[in-house]
Amino acid sequence: MVRVEDGALDGVNDAVPIGVGWVVQVPDLVAVRDAVAVGVRGGGVQAPFLFPGRGKPVVVRVFECPSIRGAAGEQEQQYGPKTPHGLDQRNAHPLSWRTMEETSTPVELTVDEAHKGERLDVTLAALMPGLSRSKAQRLIEAGLVTVDNRQRPQGFRVLTGARIRVSLPKNEERPEPAQLPEELEVLFEDGHVLAIAKRPGLVVHPGAGHRSGTLTDILKRSGRVLSTIGGPDRPGLVHRLDRDTSGVVLVAKDDRTHEALSRQFKERTVRKAYLALVLGPKLPDHGVFATHFSRRSSDRKQFTSRVTSGREAVTEYRTLLRGGLCAFLLVLPKTGRTHQIRVHLAEGGHPIVGDRVYGRAYPRSLTKPEADALRLITRQALHAWAIRFEHPWLRQEVLVKAPVPRDLALVLDAVFGKDWPDCLPEDPFAGA
Repeated sequence: MVRVEDGALDGVNDAVPIGVGWVVQVPDLVAVRDAVAVGVRGGGVQAPFLFPGRGKPVVVRVFECPSIRGAAGEQEQQYGPKTPHGLDQRNAHPLSWRTMEETSTPVELTVDEAHKGERLDVTLAALMPGLSRSKAQRLIEAGLVTVDNRQRPQGFRVLTGARIRVSLPKNEERPEPAQLPEELEVLFEDGHVLAIAKRPGLVVHPGAGHRSGTLTDILKRSGRVLSTIGGPDRPGLVHRLDRDTSGVVLVAKDDRTHEALSRQFKERTVRKAYLALVLGPKLPDHGVFATHFSRRSSDRKQFTSRVTSGREAVTEYRTLLRGGLCAFLLVLPKTGRTHQIRVHLAEGGHPIVGDRVYGRAYPRSLTKPEADALRLITRQALHAWAIRFEHPWLRQEVLVKAPVPRDLALVLDAVFGKDWPDCLPEDPFAGA
């Protein structure tokens, strides 16, 4: 059965999305004729209901009638014998009280601080890669999206921690790729938490232009049972890394662990340490970028810290090595804004080597050996080296490190010599 929760529908203008070709039968309504599907909108039949009063859940029974295609008037002409409620039951059979969850793909999303105050349609498009804003609006209009169990309009402003539920039609699910070229590089694993090393160039989850071959696909193929909170596109994923950033990714194996780790990220108790190779050696031994942070008005896919208002963004760094052209940094972000490290370093005058979005052209004074060294890496030289979190079940801190990948190691060898690993601290967070 489909249970309409108290307050979910308030009058004749409300609707429940029902699959095309279905009829609904709703008992104890003022006008039962209003329970008949009367049209097609957003790819599915809409069934308006008239309530006798609020405060009482209503049970909707669904019948499968494949020949139904039009409005109520057309149905009257096509069908003969009626049920006591005026609905034709010939060729119609109950679907075993089938629920919406069984006839759609439910996706659960949690609004993080980065999307606080945004419109619902904007947030939905941002949290579901590959979903355009216009499609998000159609899902909202069709009644397939709820915020904290209530339907909200497109322009509703979401709050941090709000739970968004999206019911995607089954045909929206993507087929898994036939082949995947690699296995997971496991750094830590027990019955609740999995930490893996993401290689550079690997997209974390499906999105526009990257429908398969992602870390999500590899996780699914691994056969592990994972948290379902992120939906089919993000099984177990507690956070993400940019495609060209390598390093540690945490994965939750069950929903309670996922919620606990997400809470730690929200409360900023998870510690993260990155390694970055930047242009310009003239950096102090230690520094902090503390700025406002927002999207660029000229390009909404990019971000900037050169604003007078916006969200707080704090990035601490320590200089590990200096060369003639570059510096090697240990970066400790205190907040988790999208592209935060890349933006802070670039707008602070020291862009990450290889950053094609926020970087800049190499200086003309670059010597051939220096140019040859920097060409050894073809992506941003940023590596999520270490992460420290409290294990939700063991109640003890866990420190996980990901080995420096080959492409970054080669350029560090060329710029600083093969002894550069000696500069890495045993505990990245000591004194921080």
